[in-house]
Amino acid sequence: MGVAPSDLAVIVTGGARGLGRAMTLGLAKAGVRVAVADLPSSQAAVRELIDLARAQQLQERIHPIDCNVTRWEACSAAVATALERFGAVHGLVNNAGVGMQHIGNVLVGARKKFYQVDADTWRNAIDVNFNGAFMMAKAIAPTLVAQGWGRIVNIETSSYTMMMEGFSPYGPSKAALEAATVVWAKDLAGTGVTVNALAPGGPANTRMIPATEVADRSTLIQPEIMIAPIVWLMSPRSDGVTGRRIIAKEWDAARLRAMDTRDLHDKGLKLRREMFGRDAVEQRMTAFGAFGEPLQNMINAYAYGDIWSRPALPLKTKSLAAIAMTAAIGRANELRVHVNGALANGCTADEIRDILLLVALYCGIPAAIEGHRIALDVLRERGAV
Repeated sequence: MGVAPSDLAVIVTGGARGLGRAMTLGLAKAGVRVAVADLPSSQAAVRELIDLARAQQLQERIHPIDCNVTRWEACSAAVATALERFGAVHGLVNNAGVGMQHIGNVLVGARKKFYQVDADTWRNAIDVNFNGAFMMAKAIAPTLVAQGWGRIVNIETSSYTMMMEGFSPYGPSKAALEAATVVWAKDLAGTGVTVNALAPGGPANTRMIPATEVADRSTLIQPEIMIAPIVWLMSPRSDGVTGRRIIAKEWDAARLRAMDTRDLHDKGLKLRREMFGRDAVEQRMTAFGAFGEPLQNMINAYAYGDIWSRPALPLKTKSLAAIAMTAAIGRANELRVHVNGALANGCTADEIRDILLLVALYCGIPAAIEGHRIALDVLRERGAV
């Protein structure tokens, strides 16, 4: 179904300010008609949005709708209103959300532990960030499926933030939405309706990051970074791309189409957890925060989803080869990791010792001595000797 930008109509929740405002204006500038669904209490922000749109001669493409996404009646009414206003609706951007700024410190200072968060505050964050996205998607999905084409984009956060200490309830709510993105994409497979997640790629210059914590707002990711990917995702150019997690600051449409690594990533992450243990893998994946996320994604997809998953060599053989190589080049931390993995893959202490003896023959005694020391530490920790 080829839809011209001028014919497209989408709903952006929480579109009056922040990331939502940038995406609304960006979509309107691209020719898309946008229904901005926001709380009645956000009227001042909506007026600012309309003023900005008028300055760019975009006001005719933007239609505000009062909507509290925590109420099913309001969600279904928002979709009905958009249909009545535009005659069609083709997409949904689930952007409405509440952050941590009303709970305590966000980026600077100690944050509250989960049991210190008020129960109503927790419930409201889950209702807005997760249940609200579900109800909006539920309200619009039948229309999208019936016309055989549509887009749902869930605005998320970095994997690091989802699991950051003291970041409840925001982190868990976004983790739930990421899981839902994949599930909904599978549920809608073959319908012409895609579901993807879009995250800025780090702390963004919105009210969720208080000015009292970050005075120099230029150090934050600017909301306009969301424009190029959301315009592409809402267009026919993204046909067939679904169940994906896209980072706005790394946006590259050509690369995204050419390299669909979601299946490889998931396959690799599963194997990594089986070999090294879930806790150890999560620790390594979050060690460098958002800065290290692209590297960890690459390791999951290409190292473990591809190379380690190839069938020609058994996992046991690959583990022994990894031990030999990391010992030979003196990579102590990686050697420790791969000795643990070798035990999970069925290698015995004798086999690990013998591969290190080969290291001594072909790569030198000093490398083998250090390899023996590290391997023995792990074997003792694991009760294998």
